[in-house]
Amino acid sequence: MLAFLRTVVLLAWSLARVLASRAVGRGRGLREFRRAYAADNLLSLSPDERAFMDDARGCIACGLCSLGALPAEIRANSHGNMNLFLAASRSMPEYGVVLDDFAAADEGTLEALEANCPAQVPMRALVRFVRRKGQALAGNGPSTA
Repeated sequence: MLAFLRTVVLLAWSLARVLASRAVGRGRGLREFRRAYAADNLLSLSPDERAFMDDARGCIACGLCSLGALPAEIRANSHGNMNLFLAASRSMPEYGVVLDDFAAADEGTLEALEANCPAQVPMRALVRFVRRKGQALAGNGPSTA
């Protein structure tokens, strides 16, 4: 019984502190997120970017995009296009590596790969997103969130 009361008091105290800090405008939110995850190469995402990433995560790893093949200079640096799109759609910390692989990707090739994708992964938009976020991670451009 004593442990239960102690737990209730601790939770009530924590709630009171959170509510008080919000009331005086000391919420940590985005600032704390950026501080905590900067070393992990994670950027905050806007609501539109989060919705886009939900669409981009549709890859079913069928490998068809690896058969259509991006240019040889991209294939030489990776284990197939499918792995690039999987990494790009699921792992922001890998954007620095994927960004190099996507450097030679042109719109026409991406459009052809996208047209053959059974999961309708928005490959062109995903590559643009990775380029934008990769530049922000490298400190060469703004993040949108």
